[in-house]
Parts: sequence; C-alpha cells; structure tokens
Amino acid sequence: MRSKFLMLTVMLLTASSFVFAQDDYAPPQNYTQPPPPNNNYRNPRNRRTQKQQPEQVVSGKPSGYVSLNFGAANPMGNFGNVSGTTGYGNYAQAGNMYNLSAGIPLNHSNFGIALMLGQCYNPFDLNSYMSNFVNSSSVQATLAPATLNSSTGTYGPNPNYSSPGYSETHFMAGLFYTYPMRRFSFDLRGLIGVMACSLPSVSVLIGPATAGDISDEFDIIPNQSSVSAFAYDLGGGIRYLLPIRRRSTCLMLDADILQASTKYNVTDTHTQYNPPLNTYNGTGTITSVTTSNISGTQPISLVTISIGIGIQFDTK
Repeated sequence: MRSKFLMLTVMLLTASSFVFAQDDYAPPQNYTQPPPPNNNYRNPRNRRTQKQQPEQVVSGKPSGYVSLNFGAANPMGNFGNVSGTTGYGNYAQAGNMYNLSAGIPLNHSNFGIALMLGQCYNPFDLNSYMSNFVNSSSVQATLAPATLNSSTGTYGPNPNYSSPGYSETHFMAGLFYTYPMRRFSFDLRGLIGVMACSLPSVSVLIGPATAGDISDEFDIIPNQSSVSAFAYDLGGGIRYLLPIRRRSTCLMLDADILQASTKYNVTDTHTQYNPPLNTYNGTGTITSVTTSNISGTQPISLVTISIGIGIQFDTK
C-alpha cells in the first residue's frame, strides 16, 4: 500500500512539472539578455487605454443670467410724432440703448425675479420741429415786422442753447420666466420701476432773408433738466449657451416695450429785435421780451431690440 502511494505521488509531481514547463519555457540558445531600460525614454501611451475626459452635458434645468446688452431704441406713438406744434415734446427719433440685466430663477423652478438698469437716447428732430414751429399760425402772429415784411424768412437753431435730445435712464425689477431647451433658453419678463428723463431744450432764430440778421428768437427751455416718472417694461429674449468658458457664456437677443409718462413744465421766451440783430457786429436793440409757461404730459414709448453677452448659471 505504501509503495503504491509513493508511485502515485511521483507521477503527480512529474505531471505538474511538465505543465509548468509549458508556461515557463527556457529561452533559445541564441538568446541574449535585453539591455537595461532607458529611464529617459518615455513609452508611448496606448490610446485605447488612455482615460478620456467625460463629455460635458448641457443642463436642461432652468438657468439664470447676468448680461450686458446694446441695441436700438425706436420711438412709438406720440413720442415720435412730428406734426404737433401747439405744445412741447414729441419729435423723438430712433436712437440707441444699453442695459445691464439679470434673471434669477428661484427654488429650481422656471420662475424668478428680473432686474434691469438701462439707458436710452433719442435725438430730437430739430429740423422738422423748427419748420412746423415757424410756419404755425400762432407763431406767425407774433413775429416782428422785419420778419413779416421779408419775402422769405430764414430760421435755424441757436447752437449756444439748443440741446435737442431725450435721455432716459431707468431702473426696474419684476418677474421672470425661463424655458430651457438644451443650449437655448427662452425668457419672458415683466418689470416696473422708475425712469428719469432729460428733456430737450430748443432755441429757434428767425430773421429776414439777409444773412446774419435776427428779428425773432424763441427759447424753449424746461424748468427742470430731468423729470421722473413711473415706468414699466414687457419683454422677452433668447439665450444661446456657447461651448466656451466651462459652458457659462451665452449670447442673447432681446426685444422689449418700455413705456412711461412724464410731466413737463417749460418756459417759452420770445425776444424781438428791431432793427434786426446782426450776429456779426452785434448791432440791433431788443424791442420786446415775452415769456410764457407751457406744461403738459410727454409719453415715452419705446421698442428696444438688443443683442448682448452674458454669464449663465444654474440655480442651486
């Protein structure tokens, strides 16, 4: 029994040595040992095994923004009317605008708060105003004899006094709604606030056909350089998330309706010279000065279209 056990043990050892010999075979006779590794040599990386950076995923969650926008401010309604001559105001032309705005969704929702600080400028159509003003019946009835007796009168602005332009500064806050769609976000907002408006001053010179002579001067100057009023804004826009700066930069296209109603109080001073004042040598005397006050309400109504760049952020 013992001899059979010894024989079985020898056979198992022999078989196992044969198996290991297949895995760890001896090198061929002409085999030479490889040189030691060069520590300065850098083995090329296997592209298949190289760890790839995970692709950034565009969030579908509602996002907020802070942006700076520039664009056009186009007058609507009576604000751009160029036919009125009995009062003061209107005659606004297309201008420019810029604003700093923000939209902040709350509690992971599509709703939030919106803020806007902006500036608009609209030139005053001085040429149309002067033409209508001088040819109105109320002004014609007050002109100096030298102007009335002239076959053709000349008129123009006084560069020392004319400041033809509306400058509107507004600060507003309100509600904000956003709807994300991959890289795009569609925004709506409604805001209320205050607008400070700088009103134009106008000085019109009228004289005979002789160059340089002035018979009448009308100075129409607001008693307050800036007036304030309640304002509101309704607008919307599209944001596009750019694949730069860790996906936080966005381009914006916005459209808004901005409206306010300001009260004005201006002083109209009519100065007559007879004989006509010569602007070159200063000859001429003042024969009469008439002062009147004009008050009323000036509607400010603008459609603004702007493009901008902003920083977009996800709500926490």
